[in-house]
Amino acid sequence: MPLPIPSILSHPSFPTVISLPPPTRKGKAPVAKIRGGPFEIAWEVYGEGGCGLLYSYLTFGAYSGVDRGHTYSSLVFDNRGITYESTGVGNSDKPLVRYTTSEMARDLLEVLEHVGWVGEERRIHLVGTSMGGGLLVNAALLAPHLLASLTLQSTTAKLISPLPWYTTLANRLIMFLPKPLPLRIQHTQSALFTPTFLSSSPSSPTTNPPFPTNADLFTAEELWRRTRMPITPWANYLLQGLAVSGHYVSPSRLKSLGEVLEGRVKIRVVTGDEDKLVEWTHSKEIVEGLGEGRGELVVERSCGHMVHWERELGYNVAMEEYFGMGERAWGRGVEERAKGEIVN
Repeated sequence: MPLPIPSILSHPSFPTVISLPPPTRKGKAPVAKIRGGPFEIAWEVYGEGGCGLLYSYLTFGAYSGVDRGHTYSSLVFDNRGITYESTGVGNSDKPLVRYTTSEMARDLLEVLEHVGWVGEERRIHLVGTSMGGGLLVNAALLAPHLLASLTLQSTTAKLISPLPWYTTLANRLIMFLPKPLPLRIQHTQSALFTPTFLSSSPSSPTTNPPFPTNADLFTAEELWRRTRMPITPWANYLLQGLAVSGHYVSPSRLKSLGEVLEGRVKIRVVTGDEDKLVEWTHSKEIVEGLGEGRGELVVERSCGHMVHWERELGYNVAMEEYFGMGERAWGRGVEERAKGEIVN
């Protein structure tokens, strides 16, 4: 049985379940000045290296992306990393407008311009999970010259459910309706992970002493964020959900996406075959839409939405190998390996 919330809060590892080094610099970037803004987007930079890794998973805020993102690139904090909190999340402004993946992609590029990184060509490795993948598709099409590689995980060009429309609508409403905290965490866990993973012990414990199960570890991280980060208002949480539902990449734009890396390295498309939020067939359709030889489909068996958690060790190795391929594709060797630039 999962630990009750009071037991998790009193667990000796709870205060350090997420632990980050201090940022090299931090601030807020004014975005969308001529697009209905301006709005302030919070960002933090770690290190001052060369190339970049951008990790985008929007709805959990900065601490989620930095903490999980650095696990598959030990170079992140040794070189350069950036994390940001999208509109409606964390310390960023929380307007009630402009919740689309295309507008959020423009916000992202303006944040990178604000911190002085848009002039670097073919230096950034983009990794987008779930809605973050949809955002990075749009960012890649807007600024292909920035990309060294592109990974799209558990995402879609257009969210289509095999269920009847009224069942799909009901499921999404249930997901975003306000709930008591224990029920909300339980529902989130069951949507993101497989039952086997949740009941298992952490394969590579990040705390000492470790939490008994992955379900307990996830709950601890969620509670840690709630006690240390601004809570996302329900309205903004719902609006981000609507951005997911409205995300759409046309066949012609998907074909154009297949050309952003000029055929030098394939776009990596990763999915779990037991993903309850975005069925794995969406990833298959992305690869087919990119064009022959432009994409690589990676399907993790018996895995849910959060592939980078459920298959952490193998995922990390595969990602670092892929980043190395991207570096070599643009004429850089081992001495100029991908430095960590995480965007969340």
